[in-house]
Amino acid sequence: METAANAGLIVGFAGNFRPEEPITRLEMAVIMSRALGLRQAAPEVTEAEVTATLARFDDGASIESWGSTAVTQVVEAGLMQGRKLQEYAPQEDATRAEAVVVLKRLLENLGDI
Repeated sequence: METAANAGLIVGFAGNFRPEEPITRLEMAVIMSRALGLRQAAPEVTEAEVTATLARFDDGASIESWGSTAVTQVVEAGLMQGRKLQEYAPQEDATRAEAVVVLKRLLENLGDI
């Protein structure tokens, strides 16, 4: 946990990490975007690209602004996709299966496996 915090991957809520709390898909997108940024692998995105990516999802308007660029980056990098064809489900808790798949894709993206 300390290593991830020191690397800037996790910031917490007002300085509290809350390790026992579930993580939402939006929060996971932000962490994965930051991880991509460690190796400059996070694609630069414009406001128009953010708007276009969010428009793909019926619930795109519910993706909070603090995570919209991250969602765009992880979707465009192929790390995450919608739960259903046109639903991102940003406030839903991520499952363990989703976390494993996203981590696998992240490592592949960074060339580590």
